[in-house]
Amino acid sequence: MKKDSKNVFTPQKIIVTVLTALLLVGYLYATTTGVGNLVGMIRIAASLGTTVSAAGWVLLLLAVALPLIIAAGVTLYARAVKPRWFVYPVLLCCGLAGFSCLQIELLYLVPQGLYLSPVTAS
Repeated sequence: MKKDSKNVFTPQKIIVTVLTALLLVGYLYATTTGVGNLVGMIRIAASLGTTVSAAGWVLLLLAVALPLIIAAGVTLYARAVKPRWFVYPVLLCCGLAGFSCLQIELLYLVPQGLYLSPVTAS
């Protein structure tokens, strides 16, 4: 009886599957922190008697959506191209690292006051 090579569990396939799952958990964590920042900024703005500015909304929503967009793009690419066994986790890792670098840059370059609308005196 001939074995189907696609259904054989090799140590290589198990390691790649575990690594891919861990990287996808990293994307889920990045999205969850983006949602937490969005909710937190809305509450902070409300407690200060102001609202979140348009630029603040764009940056906060980008922090929520970008990890999902990157993970979906890498997954769709990997399904369409069917690269070698190690390419999918490497692409996921590069996407997560790129998003993290972008998030750290924005943390240092964007002043915190940009997130809130100015309070108008009544």
